[in-house]
Amino acid sequence: MTSFGREGKGKGELRYPTDVGVDTEGNVYVVDFGKNRIQVFRPVE
Repeated sequence: MTSFGREGKGKGELRYPTDVGVDTEGNVYVVDFGKNRIQVFRPVE
């Protein structure tokens, strides 16, 4: 099992995530309101 999105300030870490989306290629987009950014997580192959 793969996980992501623990609380913190670094790459792959989140603070106040408010929305999530997934595209047709399996990429996960997370809106991180607390850091004013969108992070993209790609599937591990």
